[in-house]
Amino acid sequence: MGGHTWPGEVFCYSDSDKPAVGQGLNCEAEVTLLNVYKMDRATQQPSQDPGVLVQWEKRLRQMCAKMGAQFVSYRPDTGAWRFRVEHFSRYGLLDDDDDDAEFEDAEFEDA
Repeated sequence: MGGHTWPGEVFCYSDSDKPAVGQGLNCEAEVTLLNVYKMDRATQQPSQDPGVLVQWEKRLRQMCAKMGAQFVSYRPDTGAWRFRVEHFSRYGLLDDDDDDAEFEDAEFEDA
């Protein structure tokens, strides 16, 4: 079985068929989500503003901490967000009501 991706997230197993930690694909991994951009509302293009990009990376770091993942890097030119996980669950931009405003301008495209 391979992994599955949805806009802004990746997972390998549904909760009902996930093996024990360390078994199958449910092990340590480095995940890279592509095309994770903070969009500029005026241009509808990925933001190029250095201040906005610093805040976006800070937000991605916060999301890693919230997921229990370790932030590795973010490349605003490609939208590549890389993080390390100890085992597989659902990872990516979390869908919390408090975070809706922050991520409403993010764009996720299939790579």
